[in-house]
Amino acid sequence: MMGSTFPLAATAAERERTRDPRPSIAERYGDRDGYLARVRREAQDMVAARFLLAEDVEAVVERAGALWDFIRDHRSSGA
Repeated sequence: MMGSTFPLAATAAERERTRDPRPSIAERYGDRDGYLARVRREAQDMVAARFLLAEDVEAVVERAGALWDFIRDHRSSGA
């Protein structure tokens, strides 16, 4: 679970302004709860495919929530 992160634009307006071809966070997930629901579904699919242990799902969701918060805080600080 290590690697580079290139945050998506927060909104469609920001995406258009920066000419990012990827759908924005709001377009993909709506909000934090929508994002974490998607992470949970994908993690459960990985369990079903035997790529992830069931006991690791909560840790994956928690890590995703921490990453969401880090990126949100980083954006709001202007850094």
